[in-house]
Amino acid sequence: MIIKNFKKLPSASGIPYVFKSDWLPSSIPLPEPTILDTKNNILIGFAWEFYWEIDAITGKITFLDLTSYFKELNIRNDLNHFVLSKNHIFFSSRNGKLGGLNRTTFKVDWIYNFDETALGETPIIQKIKGNELYLGALDLGGTLHIFEKENIPSL
Repeated sequence: MIIKNFKKLPSASGIPYVFKSDWLPSSIPLPEPTILDTKNNILIGFAWEFYWEIDAITGKITFLDLTSYFKELNIRNDLNHFVLSKNHIFFSSRNGKLGGLNRTTFKVDWIYNFDETALGETPIIQKIKGNELYLGALDLGGTLHIFEKENIPSL
């Protein structure tokens, strides 16, 4: 995991921001993969190998580049959405994996590897949803894969 220190830079609007990546422009990668954590008043974003938080009260921005760590696991968030729970972010990788990123340690402590189909293909997940009891993943073939809470860490 790479956590970078940033200096404040002036933005076009005059409001300082601290988001910076070696290969992305100085802005949030995409607005779509951002969810409001209403209990903590934080906007949480997660795309590819990047995690960011924007405190809705103070405006403080935290950005984590998890590229090196995720490459070791051969996983990343390839969808423009994810499931946010109290302790985890659940996401899908195009290589047939689901992951659970611990929101405290920023370590992936749950990975599910899909088996190849009868045609020798790995299911590609197009949508992921969840609640306190279940995590569901819909693949491009129309199969809904359902995981119960006992099989995944604290949804």
